[in-house]
Amino acid sequence: MAIDTKTVTEMANAGIAFVASVTVPGGGHTVSVPSNSVPEYVADPQGFAAKLFGVTKEQYLLWVEMDGMPQCGATTKNSSRCKNGISGGSQRSIEEWLRLDGDYCAVHGGEGANLR
Repeated sequence: MAIDTKTVTEMANAGIAFVASVTVPGGGHTVSVPSNSVPEYVADPQGFAAKLFGVTKEQYLLWVEMDGMPQCGATTKNSSRCKNGISGGSQRSIEEWLRLDGDYCAVHGGEGANLR
């Protein structure tokens, strides 16, 4: 879809703001789209959201797919990654998800391991 950037600029100059909903764990988040970024958003909304959050598109998509639940980084006996979540719940911010993804679940010695 071709975007008429002249029209977008004129709309912005007239005081029209551009907002969009980007997908986040648990639903959507309304963000402001600068008028000079409207073509970028229209061409790749997920890429725009990733850039907005300061991550790669792959990281953004995985964060959304995992509903913000960091996953255990331990390797199981069959050499695959453990699929348990890290204690503390889902729908975490992308910063917290990035920081915790790959830590260990309670089964593999993470937080809550001594509660069993």
